Amino acid sequence: TKDNYIYKFVPFSINTLKLLTNGKIYFGTPHNLNDPFEGEFSLDEFNAYPDDEFLNEFYEKRFEFSKQERERRLTELKGKPELFKEDLAKYVKKTLKSEFGVSCFSKNPHNILMWSHYADSLKGMCLVFDKDLLLSSLKKSWLMGIELTEVKYEQKLPRVVPTLNDGNRLTFSNLEDIFITKFDSWKYEEEIRLHYHF
Repeated sequence: TKDNYIYKFVPFSINTLKLLTNGKIYFGTPHNLNDPFEGEFSLDEFNAYPDDEFLNEFYEKRFEFSKQERERRLTELKGKPELFKEDLAKYVKKTLKSEFGVSCFSKNPHNILMWSHYADSLKGMCLVFDKDLLLSSLKKSWLMGIELTEVKYEQKLPRVVPTLNDGNRLTFSNLEDIFITKFDSWKYEEEIRLHYHF
């Protein structure tokens, strides 16, 4: 049915021809997309502030600090614990923007702005995909883990809630929202996305 189709606007180029002849889809990391707010989010407060053991291990494993820099940072945190939230947000953004890929489609093949912005000012083409066939084909190749989701358009950045569980295990709620939420000024794109953790 018509509702089962999604559309990808592309320029007429060597890369597009390779995509067609090789049957491949390009996944871009969020920092390579044209929206400067891709991969951005608002980090909520912790349910409980991490202890010294967790902080030491976190800075040792997640940041390229020398031992001296790490000890200096841990000392600073004693006077300004809010610095950890800033460091954690930077780390999560850096990780998400480099480890996750997205491929963008639209639900509307007739949007003149999409033709203009993504199909080389109407000189490109619009590729048509059957959602079910595309997803089942990708899942066979990539062994699950890939999702196709409609983008949510909001007035604010998505909120992510960090939680420190028993055993000092750090988890986050709503991480997926980071990849499927855009400001409502992009609503005209009627976007639907494939997203995947590489």
